[in-house]
Amino acid sequence: MDESPVARTIKKPAPKRPPVSKGEQRAYLQTSIAADARMVDRIAFEVLAERSDLLPSVERIIHGCADEPTTERALRLFQAALAGVGDPNRNPATAIVSATQAEAAG
Repeated sequence: MDESPVARTIKKPAPKRPPVSKGEQRAYLQTSIAADARMVDRIAFEVLAERSDLLPSVERIIHGCADEPTTERALRLFQAALAGVGDPNRNPATAIVSATQAEAAG
């Protein structure tokens, strides 16, 4: 039996990422970033150093992506969108979708 068009367009939830160790958790919230920090933490740290009010958006991206490469891509899209006016990736949900689609495309 074929699926309805609506059933085909509904996305399945992203798989849960493994928990991060306590030492790594929220490294982007520290007063400085370690030299060996993950790229995701470095980008988040840069965004929050400029705009601490964006913590909810940054955390939505970090916790809303299925894997680290997608998270990094979404944070980069979000960070770039902050410099321009009218960039749809300023919305964290849009940045996540854009990064996910880019990851799926190649």
